[in-house]
Amino acid sequence: ALQRLRPQAPPATRKAILHGDFWPGNTLWLRGRLTGVVDWENPWIGNPAMDVSYCRQDLAILFDVEVADRFLSRYERTAGRRIDDCVFWDLIAVTRALPEIEHWLLGYHDLGRSDISPALMRERHRAFMDQALSRAA
Repeated sequence: ALQRLRPQAPPATRKAILHGDFWPGNTLWLRGRLTGVVDWENPWIGNPAMDVSYCRQDLAILFDVEVADRFLSRYERTAGRRIDDCVFWDLIAVTRALPEIEHWLLGYHDLGRSDISPALMRERHRAFMDQALSRAA
């Protein structure tokens, strides 16, 4: 699917500083408002869709795919533009997670999500991947 989508993915018309590990555990909130993003160990310049998809994947694992979709809708509404190549970036995020996904469990537990087990992580990650693959078809 990635090989098929890559030539279709438009070049990033807007580049931004990317976090590289943007997920809810790296955000700071006060009274329901985002006040900061921490842990800037891997920044680079690129397509903001990468950070959006990486966060979507974590939201799918922490909650479900519907929450990830709501995040995307809210992001697009706030940014004032659609992410047309989101499926491509979702699949990139999926491949980044495959070799080390169980290592993320400690971070989820640090967020107070001790209800998430390795089996539940894999199940939700698979649901996110299946959704991306079905949209890529």
